[in-house]
Amino acid sequence: MLVWAREKDVGVVAMKTMAGGPGRDLSAFRTGGVSLPQAKLKWVLRNDAVSAIITEMFTFDILKENLAASGKTLSDAEKESLRRHVEATGRDICRMCGGCLPACPSRIAIPDILRAPMVHRDYGKSGPARSAYRKIPAPNRTAGCTGCGTCERACPDGVRIVPQLRMAQRRLA
Repeated sequence: MLVWAREKDVGVVAMKTMAGGPGRDLSAFRTGGVSLPQAKLKWVLRNDAVSAIITEMFTFDILKENLAASGKTLSDAEKESLRRHVEATGRDICRMCGGCLPACPSRIAIPDILRAPMVHRDYGKSGPARSAYRKIPAPNRTAGCTGCGTCERACPDGVRIVPQLRMAQRRLA
């Protein structure tokens, strides 16, 4: 898709570039004077098919941090920091691909449900997270999950789905 967009001179705007970020302690992933969010922005912007990035900036500090990454090259140390971050958090972040859906015998709306705790946990938006969770039709919510784990076995990214479904039910229902 990105190659097609570049060939057709179509701009691509990257969203959700901070997954697994703001609501977590990221100090272990700092590389020199560069924060993990800055490394994430550099990683996305290294693709010349990406025209722009959308990120939430609640404070001027976040704006300054984002601007400091603009136009800079991703270093090898920053690549290693990103690799460590993915290794530490990758099994907790749903990529919303839907690969788990055909496997679920209870027809749980897994990506929709996992998006809600991500908004709660990573962005501190408990109100919107609860609202999003409650909009999911009751038969497709977490309460119907039997914990069989077929969704986890079907997930191409090895996401730990069942514990997150249970957490969503506890915190957002």
